[in-house]
Amino acid sequence: MWDLKAVDEKEFYEKVLNCKKPVFIDFWAVWCPPCRMMEPLLNDIMNMYKDRVEFIKVNVDINKKIAKDYDIQGVPSYMIIKGKKKIKEIIGASSKKQLADLIEEAIEIINNDREE
Repeated sequence: MWDLKAVDEKEFYEKVLNCKKPVFIDFWAVWCPPCRMMEPLLNDIMNMYKDRVEFIKVNVDINKKIAKDYDIQGVPSYMIIKGKKKIKEIIGASSKKQLADLIEEAIEIINNDREE
């Protein structure tokens, strides 16, 4: 079962952008087989990083404004944001290591920005 929280546009713009933690966004669509294929792996990643990162999913067909605002060209797409700032992203089905690297690199960028 898919444990990532689905958000709508209102919740995204009111709560997600104000989250204190970095936010991992899974941009997906119902009609996308690779999106469904990635679900178990994303649950594993979420369980590994849930104390350091907030995880959500955004259906690009329902939430077109969010997809447009973040220039989503294909699904699945995975992005880390902090506030309104896009930190890192991967487009397409990815390995567990690629997603873990995405998160680690984004956390490092955020921490380095904080130190400056």
